[in-house]
Amino acid sequence: MDTTESLLTYLNDLFIQEIKSVGYRVYPVDAPPDTPKPYIVNQVTFNQAEFPMDTGLLIVHVWGKTAAEVLGIKTTIYRLLQYKNIRTNEILNCQTWFFSDGFIPDEPGIWHYIIQFNLRLCKSAELDDVIERDTS
Repeated sequence: MDTTESLLTYLNDLFIQEIKSVGYRVYPVDAPPDTPKPYIVNQVTFNQAEFPMDTGLLIVHVWGKTAAEVLGIKTTIYRLLQYKNIRTNEILNCQTWFFSDGFIPDEPGIWHYIIQFNLRLCKSAELDDVIERDTS
């Protein structure tokens, strides 16, 4: 599993556990066409930073039928991800912190809100490679 897939799987599991119980569907990357609202989609981008660290952006899209519905889940997402330390088999540590948020214009009756979190992470495989080279 690569780093992006590992992080999206972790987030998907976290959101399903914490958010699906209040009626939200959760999708990594994209939702199927005509998905009933409310639902959440997670996207991740990474930038190469100073080795062995990478930086990136987690974008959480929230779609709902009303502004109140969308804003109601915002607090939960913020609570789940603000200053979070994420660890998986592929990620030694990934820190998240709030970057920005706001409504995105969409069709009438569709409320689309985006919450962005900065990411700073260290990949397990890259460190293992460095350690292996230094000890060879």
